[in-house]
Parts: sequence; C-alpha cells; structure tokens
Amino acid sequence: MSPILALSEHADAFSAQRAFRAGARAYLTIEDAPELLRAFDEIATGHPYVGASVLPLILSNFAGGSKGSGSSDINSLSNRELEIFSFIGRGLSVSELASELNVSIKTIETHQMRMKEKLALHSAAELRQKAREWLARSALNRIREDPEAA
Repeated sequence: MSPILALSEHADAFSAQRAFRAGARAYLTIEDAPELLRAFDEIATGHPYVGASVLPLILSNFAGGSKGSGSSDINSLSNRELEIFSFIGRGLSVSELASELNVSIKTIETHQMRMKEKLALHSAAELRQKAREWLARSALNRIREDPEAA
C-alpha cells in the first residue's frame, strides 16, 4: 500500500489527528504546499510528516492537553459517530438523522448510546448540548484561523 499524504484547507490539530487516524502518513495545509516534496521524501522513507502551519498546534495540544475544551473526548469518536455528532449539534432529530444518512432510527440510537458512553454523558440533552458547544468552538477556531472567511 502506498503512503497517504493528506492536503487540507484545515489548519487545526483535530483535522490532522483525524487524517493520521484514517491512515495518512503526512498532513499539510494549502499554506504548506512548498513543503510537498519534502513531505513525499519523508513518507517514502517511512517517516510521518506534518506541515509547518499545523505542527505548532499539534505540539501545543500535546503539551497542554485539551485546555478544558473536551476535544480529547471528541477524538475518541469514530468518523461515523463524529458525523452524527455534528448533525446533532446542528439540531437534527433522530428521525431526521436516520433519513439523512439512510439508516434506521435504531442505528442512530445505537450511535447516540455509544457516544454518550465515550463522552461520559447521561442523556440525549447532554449529548445535544456538548455537540452544540463543540460546533460553536469549531466555528470560532476556523474564524480565528482565517478571519476573512467569516
């Protein structure tokens, strides 16, 4: 299998971590394009590579923890759970989610149950609140990264 290099518009540690968890060996943002050849050289020799725009954020998260944001809890969610979590944060109901994702209501309920366990939450209301807060923080972080995109 060939090594995977992820090129993204998202300059945040969370996106980089998700890419590595999905199998990427390198993570660069568009701003890191001049580093592309070096990244290819590194992953070709079996070493992971992170672009200069994201590396300080990853190191900061690693050294300082999640700063009380709960992002480390969110990292425990699978990709599908994260997708459902973000829809919950946008206010979709269980039946709307099931319809949107073409799955049964029971499947959504099972994902919700697993997310509540992973996030140490006790109710659907707590899950909704955490999802809303996470979406708000994500949007705020993106605005901080690129104020002109707002």
